[in-house]
Amino acid sequence: MKRDMKRWMSEQIAKPTKKPLPVLSFPAVQLMGISVKELIADGDTYAKGMKMVADRVDTAAAVSLMDLSVEAECFGSNIVVSDDEVPTVRGRVISSQVEADALTVPPVGCGRTGVNIDAIKKAVEWITDRPVFAGCIGPFSLAGRLMDVNEIMIYCYTEPQMVHTVLRKVTDFITDYILALKAAGANGVIIAEPLAGVLSPDLAQTVSSYYVRKIVQAVTDEHFVVIYHNCGNEAGKMIPSLISTNAAGFHFGNSVDMEKIMAQMPEDVVVFGNVDPSGVFRQGTPETVRETTLNLLRKCGKYPNFVISSGCDIPPLTPWENIDAFFAAVAEYDREGKNRGDEDTEKKYRRDMKQWVADMIASPVKKPFPVLSFPVIQMMGITVKELIMDSRLQAIGMKMISEHCDSSAIVSQMDLSVEAEAFGSHIVFSDDEVPTVTGRIISSQVEAEALEIPEIGSGRTGINIAAVARAVKLVTDRPVFAGCIGPFSLAGRLMDVNEIMVYCYTEPQMVHTVLEKVTEFLIDYALAYKEAGAHGIVIAEPLAGILSPDLATKVSARYVRRIVNAVTDDDFIVIYHNCGNEAVKMLPTILMSNAAGYHFGNGIDMKEAVGKMPDDVLVLGNVDPAGVFLQGTPETVSAATLKVLEECTSHPNFVISSGCDIPPLTPWENIDTFFAVTKEFYAQKGKEA
Repeated sequence: MKRDMKRWMSEQIAKPTKKPLPVLSFPAVQLMGISVKELIADGDTYAKGMKMVADRVDTAAAVSLMDLSVEAECFGSNIVVSDDEVPTVRGRVISSQVEADALTVPPVGCGRTGVNIDAIKKAVEWITDRPVFAGCIGPFSLAGRLMDVNEIMIYCYTEPQMVHTVLRKVTDFITDYILALKAAGANGVIIAEPLAGVLSPDLAQTVSSYYVRKIVQAVTDEHFVVIYHNCGNEAGKMIPSLISTNAAGFHFGNSVDMEKIMAQMPEDVVVFGNVDPSGVFRQGTPETVRETTLNLLRKCGKYPNFVISSGCDIPPLTPWENIDAFFAAVAEYDREGKNRGDEDTEKKYRRDMKQWVADMIASPVKKPFPVLSFPVIQMMGITVKELIMDSRLQAIGMKMISEHCDSSAIVSQMDLSVEAEAFGSHIVFSDDEVPTVTGRIISSQVEAEALEIPEIGSGRTGINIAAVARAVKLVTDRPVFAGCIGPFSLAGRLMDVNEIMVYCYTEPQMVHTVLEKVTEFLIDYALAYKEAGAHGIVIAEPLAGILSPDLATKVSARYVRRIVNAVTDDDFIVIYHNCGNEAVKMLPTILMSNAAGYHFGNGIDMKEAVGKMPDDVLVLGNVDPAGVFLQGTPETVSAATLKVLEECTSHPNFVISSGCDIPPLTPWENIDTFFAVTKEFYAQKGKEA
């Protein structure tokens, strides 16, 4: 039967007590008095087994057989079937690019896929009190069974084209198979991708998560969700990659520390795990099952999105007294009434940011603080447009950058079209470039006075706020800064960047009318970021960089200062960005903003700028993001980075950065060089001290 599965997932998070959802299906053979071979051979028998399990235990959902040989058998693999064990795959069917090219995608319904589809169709008729989840294998795990699980690891490096040829074909097949299970009435599917659990995060993103995401996007709707299973030892290091699949839930094996996993997971996805199915369920006793289950619940039950489960598929001959002990332990825990922590989540992710600034200045070694966000699209295999339209992807991207780069802080997407779009500007999007604003919406005092201040959350502001709220839960080892535009730069986008320069002299009242409104909006936007957990904002005011100091004071600095004063406290600071060529001449005006830090573009002499700045504010800059990061080589990046470091690090308040936002398609080898050179510079400086 159809269910609102997105609502069901939300209800799992909202419920104060959780029904368990173990991967429990094969032990039905004991209830039925049959063999595994008999259970998997017939759809009617298979469905009766699911029904008997559902009648025996009060689970959150019913789960079909997690038999990961089914799909490989359709592609021609040799399957070993026994009476007491789950079927296994033997040998390989692909060992060359020629064989990969010749591999035929089988029709859904072939082999035992037809049995499984028939079983689901019957099971949803017989099990009506809870959702029914089908099971299937993930793309990389299926490719590994076709190419041999050991050989595919080598092929990922030596024959990547062959691997991706196979992955594209198995992804097409799995997608069609899941759609058939969906058509049969399944409410969702658990995709098991165990082989991805031994990959590095970067490789897992390329050969597993990318393809899983394609499957998830193709099959998910309000009536059907995907739960992703990974039981690898390295799953805890792969969280950003896993979340990028966009699955509605995530299931982890017993080889990871579930409490550490929960601390990293977004609060809006359901997370399942992870009592050892073999060592505890199969080989343990009712006492060890009880103890293990209670210990796990006491560690993880404080997280509303945690649902206890087995770490993987429970083996066929697992004693039912052990399974019953698991459910009894869950009921015992619920009676304890300790399944929710009382931690103040509002304060959980806060930092003393004024102390952070002081510590940065005092530290002899400065970690870089580049404005680095958009190049993550290369790691994630997505477009700029996909990134900016999805808060989860943005948060995952920030987490991935934090894991890849040893920066002093993380900065959200510096997309200066967001605020203008909220006011009604036309935005041009592309796959590879940051969005831009075209045209103008204000050209008279009448239009300025009629301009309405949009609500916070309108347009993409809501996406960005949600992204930061997620990111601060994923990135816990350093501050997370949100990005936003400055008041004069926003007014320029609404009035046209060229026209506003004229209006400053010919229609100053109109300019200030708009500035008053955008400043009010930007204050509310910054406060929303603050409420979401951000530790500060980087406010970009590039258009002010071409003004005279006097004019900049009137139409920029005074409004920036209002924003800074309205939002700054011990837990939240503002870093002001100006990438104008005349910024050095404007330092007294810029300092009027009262920001905690100042970020400069590559158009100025950084040595001169830092020499004129107060010692108690951070000064950041200024390796050219386009000419060096994007268009340069590792050698030119190294030279430019060293030059800035050598000229500016005599000032304790200097922190090296990019001169502006690093472009989306910047080669990662250039970014890595920037970090490596900075690290080596300070290491050498420490030796010389």
